[in-house]
Amino acid sequence: MSHSHILLAEDDPQCARLTMVVLEKIHPGIRIAHVSDGVQALEYLERRGEYAGRTPQPPTVVLLDLKMPRLDGFGVLERMRALPEHRLQRVVVLSSSAHECDVQRAYELGASGYAVKNIDFNLFRSSLQAVWDFWGVVNLPPSAPAGG
Repeated sequence: MSHSHILLAEDDPQCARLTMVVLEKIHPGIRIAHVSDGVQALEYLERRGEYAGRTPQPPTVVLLDLKMPRLDGFGVLERMRALPEHRLQRVVVLSSSAHECDVQRAYELGASGYAVKNIDFNLFRSSLQAVWDFWGVVNLPPSAPAGG
């Protein structure tokens, strides 16, 4: 997994920084791309705008906040799953919301997993460790169908 990387879509700078610090401790050297809204997340995934020159390799996993400006996480999920090239992308929602309606809607829109952000550092680290262990290391996604 030397080429693995994570896309973190998170608008809160403090939460983004904490998440990146924790991920770096879990997997030293992991590449983390950070975007602060849903429009940027889609541009990153589709290699458009300022991300047009990035390598074509998709992220190992997308960590997606739900409540972001311009386009929320639900909108990102909906648009991703409508595109054949992103239908199988691993997306774990990382949200402060534990409301059942948010969890259910995220899964209905195609989330691979859902983790609630925790203000307790050790619990937050454990959650991110579990996310990475499963979605970044253990789980092998099916190959995308040829031609979409």
